[in-house]
Amino acid sequence: DILSDRIIIATGSRPAALAGLKAGDIMIKFGDRDIKNLYDFTYALRAKKPGDVVEIEVDAIGILRNTIRDEVV
Repeated sequence: DILSDRIIIATGSRPAALAGLKAGDIMIKFGDRDIKNLYDFTYALRAKKPGDVVEIEVDAIGILRNTIRDEVV
């Protein structure tokens, strides 16, 4: 999955797509960390290990969607 300035590319059987994220979603939070850029996401992800469950908040075309809760792969 690719995160470019918080825009998610989620396709096929990639972990983000399987978690319910859609192409074009903008990640706002990953766990308890605000995501403002690729570095924020990288550091937040590195703080987790496979099997951890995190909540992810996304903005889908200007509409804040429900928080997605899924396992880190």
